[in-house]
Amino acid sequence: MEQQKYYSNGKLLLTAEYLVLNKAFALALPTKYGQSMEVDSRVMTKDDKYNLNWKSYNSEDNLWLDISINTDSWKYSNNNNSKPEIVVKLVEILKTCQVIEINCFDTSIRQNIVTRTSFPQDWGLGSSSTLINNIASWLSLNPYLLNIKCFGGSCYDIACAITNNPIIYRKYDDKYEVEDYNFSPKFKDMIFFVHLNKKQNSRDSINKYNQNEDPKQSIYKRVSSISYELLDVETLQEFEELLTQHEALISEATGLTTVTELLFADYSKGICKSLGAWGGDFILVTGKPEDMSYFKDKGYNTIIPFSDMIL
Repeated sequence: MEQQKYYSNGKLLLTAEYLVLNKAFALALPTKYGQSMEVDSRVMTKDDKYNLNWKSYNSEDNLWLDISINTDSWKYSNNNNSKPEIVVKLVEILKTCQVIEINCFDTSIRQNIVTRTSFPQDWGLGSSSTLINNIASWLSLNPYLLNIKCFGGSCYDIACAITNNPIIYRKYDDKYEVEDYNFSPKFKDMIFFVHLNKKQNSRDSINKYNQNEDPKQSIYKRVSSISYELLDVETLQEFEELLTQHEALISEATGLTTVTELLFADYSKGICKSLGAWGGDFILVTGKPEDMSYFKDKGYNTIIPFSDMIL
């Protein structure tokens, strides 16, 4: 049978972090990094115990997950002693697929599945969302529905997985509004993404945020406005002013300390802005290429220019 190939983009959330859960308009950016999935199929034989064989490779091409699954009995074999919690989560995702569409797996066919991410898993660019979107594409399921059932959240990362352009995104009840835009600032050679050397758990951050009172409508409206205003900025100064305003608004809404105050109060060559769940993964910084030595001197060595990161 013919090999099937799927690919999904990674993501970065530039605006409306947390507030995107409250129907705010968010500016989200698909990345040049992502995850691929290949599926090879053949007819099952009487010697086959499992109809799915799943292998996952990381960005260094090392096999980190190898599992065989029978989707009738849901018995499985952990072939390389992969982390049990990862194995269980994958099986849960596939079971959820069957709940959504009972006949999504053909047990007369053995399918060998290989996934590969082009970014380290601790980068926080969407190893879960890219996987969900690839699985949904393979099984012809609604990726938003599958993501909600498996992980929850706003699903902006699913929208980024699908589109090849920056988007304005809003989740409104059970609807997902996605508008494609061109976002390629004239000063993009002054924009960099710096990794904070740790991964933030988005689900934990969402749970903590949901325990707070809803933000003031004035904050919600201003953040949504900034998402659109950033699309039309002409100068780096205007860009920095809008993002500085945005950081203050999210800090007020969440009670969290900005990354500038927390780690980079003495950075004077530009601004720093958290992306997505605060406290880890990537931040956006502005400055000249030579200014990035400030972050390297502090031990933050993963620094990616805008043009190398964003589609």
